[in-house]
Amino acid sequence: MSSLRNALACSLGLSMLLGASAAQAQCPGDCDENATVSMGEVVTCSMIFLDRKELTECPNADSNGDGRVPISDVVRCAGSFLFGCPSQPPTPTPTPTTVPTNPPVPPPATSPPPPTATPPPTATATASPTATPTVSLACGNGVLEADETCTSCPADCEVQPCTPSTGKTTFLAFFSASRGVTAVSVDFNYRSDLLQIPGSRNESTVRARVTGLPAGGQTIINDRDYGVRIVKSRTEALPEGELFAIEFDRCTGAAEATLDDVACVIASCSDEFSLPVDDCLCTVMTP
Repeated sequence: MSSLRNALACSLGLSMLLGASAAQAQCPGDCDENATVSMGEVVTCSMIFLDRKELTECPNADSNGDGRVPISDVVRCAGSFLFGCPSQPPTPTPTPTTVPTNPPVPPPATSPPPPTATPPPTATATASPTATPTVSLACGNGVLEADETCTSCPADCEVQPCTPSTGKTTFLAFFSASRGVTAVSVDFNYRSDLLQIPGSRNESTVRARVTGLPAGGQTIINDRDYGVRIVKSRTEALPEGELFAIEFDRCTGAAEATLDDVACVIASCSDEFSLPVDDCLCTVMTP
């Protein structure tokens, strides 16, 4: 993929396939309509935005029913993945009203029963809850993911032995946000037993493997041998879409790395006033 293409409007024939009048998606990105959105469904939304998949594969990627999937719809799909599907108000059900045929007859007056003495409640000792540390289910898979740190999951920060081969693997990182971002810090983490970048830290061999970053401003690239920290900042807003491409050497004798073997994590994201932007998203794809 040499460059990010503009999303195209769907044709009239596709509109007829999706229905004469498209309704707003109940849960943006819920391709299988099971009220949850997986990371795979976010990738499907992104692929529709890039014209690499058809809207028929995930009609709910079109969050407002206009027959197309711009980058704003991809952000909504990601929001469903990160925060859950938006709650829908219940549909009111009309309650039939029964009109009595005869006027009601009031019941005869009765004397209230005498009060009964109630014994005081007995105090019961309740054990205080014990805090349980939260451990990511993905910890130990060799990739430091968004909810993990080297403190909470040190196993994913351990650099594994790797003899580089002549084979190469390239991944693309796509960036999106709801408003203008002028500075972003991204951690592109990878399985060190499958992939390697020659050199370490900010050596020229490391910088040569990260290409396509927006021009201007400042760029910092630092490889920690299990993840690459990439910082980009400038005065004008960074463009949405493909942020960079990163090329790895494959480890000799190791299986070919897939999208499950890498993670693109937003470490920080801010606007021109240095205010944080909370919904920045990095999505990984293959060329």
